[in-house]
Amino acid sequence: MKYLLKDNTKIKYFNDMRIVFKSLDGLQNKYNWLITDIECYPEIAQITENSFMSDEELTEILNKTDVQFIWAVFSAFPKDFSLNVKNLKVKPYIRDNYDFWDDVNIQHPQAMVEIDCCDSSYLTLVSRDDNLAKKFKEFFVNVFDLNENKYSNNKRIDWRYPELDKLEQNKQWHEALLYAYNMWVDNKLELMHLIRLGFLSWYLLVYWDNLTINELSKDDVNLILNEVSKFGQTNFNHHNEFLMIFGYMIQQYPLFFGDYQQKQQQGTKMLKKAQFLNPHDDLNKVLYYGTNKQQFTKEYQQSKHKLQTELESRFKGATVLSNYFVSVLKE
Repeated sequence: MKYLLKDNTKIKYFNDMRIVFKSLDGLQNKYNWLITDIECYPEIAQITENSFMSDEELTEILNKTDVQFIWAVFSAFPKDFSLNVKNLKVKPYIRDNYDFWDDVNIQHPQAMVEIDCCDSSYLTLVSRDDNLAKKFKEFFVNVFDLNENKYSNNKRIDWRYPELDKLEQNKQWHEALLYAYNMWVDNKLELMHLIRLGFLSWYLLVYWDNLTINELSKDDVNLILNEVSKFGQTNFNHHNEFLMIFGYMIQQYPLFFGDYQQKQQQGTKMLKKAQFLNPHDDLNKVLYYGTNKQQFTKEYQQSKHKLQTELESRFKGATVLSNYFVSVLKE
């Protein structure tokens, strides 16, 4: 069973392994732990790449140090299992592991549990131990079962919404924004509503001087954009479509969201995260590689060319969002 932890209300920061072990209610004490692909802050002398230690040793180290694991894979083995860390035939890893989200299995064939700390942003648990997995799910809120596809990065959103589409097509910008805002307020956890409102707000700001916009102030539109952006960061920060669309908007026009350099970096990180979560999606590739075409020239061109066959099916209808991306991405 493979689970993604999205909610961090019980964790001061991702990824505090003391709290993760607390969630397991002592069941982790049945195992010895291999730690690979590690980057942590601060660095710990006792934990180095390919460390193998008992639960007592690991727990003692964690309790003495306020450490954040930026990247790490914790693999649990039965107490009687011996492991030669100098000659690992299988070395579990998370960084640049683009098959990670397609495979719900534990990486090391002899391990019973795997805990993955991913870029200080999210955590996954894979377990053959049903009781341990049950403890994890009961302790944390918003744990997604990757086996049941409750958290799918491959879903396609239908961006069309007839009433809103018509207002946009008629260039009734005030009415369209009001409709989109009320639609979102009525159901804030509907991702399509959030993205349609966010993109319309962003689009109006980008083309403000070229549009006839009555009864709206630029500041009010900017406030709406930041309101939905902050809500999305809290509730959809592991969803491919949110990361992709909002990451693009933030990276392209960071001043709409705050400090230029800080927000541009945030947008790039969101696009990188979307590409990492769904590495086989050419749209994700194009948007991320497009942030640095000099570095990713070949990858960008190849992905953009492959994207052409599905571009209009990904962005159906005559919406502002669909028209924009089709025009920007079409060769």
